[in-house]
Formats: sequence, C-alpha cells, structure tokens
Amino acid sequence: MLPVDPQTLPEREQRRRDDVCQMVRSLGTSLLVWYNQPPGRCEALDTNQPSDRQRCPGIAAFAVRFRRDVTEADAFTCAAHARPLAATADRAPYITATVYRLR
Repeated sequence: MLPVDPQTLPEREQRRRDDVCQMVRSLGTSLLVWYNQPPGRCEALDTNQPSDRQRCPGIAAFAVRFRRDVTEADAFTCAAHARPLAATADRAPYITATVYRLR
C-alpha cells in the first residue's frame, strides 16, 4: 500500500487532513494521524511501533471527530484504533473527540 500525494486530492479532503493532523499532533501523544494514507484505509499512525508497522493497514470503519473551538475534522480509523485515538483528547482541555461508525 503506497502513500497518496495529498495534492492530488480535492481541496476539501486536503483541508480535512491538514486540520485533523494538526489537532492530533498538538495533543503530544504517540498515536497520530497519517496524512498520506490512501482513502478508505485506517489513518492511525502509532509511533511506538517499529517504523515498518507504524501505519495501520486496516479498512476505515469509524470516524473520530476532533473538535477545537469551531474547527471539526474527522480521522478515519479501523475498529481497533477508533477508541484509542479518541482517548488522546481526554486530557486536553481545548480538544474533544467523538467516535462515529461509518455507514
């Protein structure tokens, strides 16, 4: 599975990826969102894993909606990463996260 060039994606998708990656990175945890993940795949990136296993190969089945002030952005994840990714916002007073199942 090769990374995608986000510049080839629609502007709205680029903005979603920018927003969610920035929010999750600002939480300062080892579980991040992979900016270049192909659409439809889990976007979780676990930096505690060896480099060849950091990106999840799973299919996206959930959206983790992060919210900071008026900005909302979804990270698309597999079942195994939805709750752990949402939990990264638990101690942040300025970012919330809610899990939704994709249809």
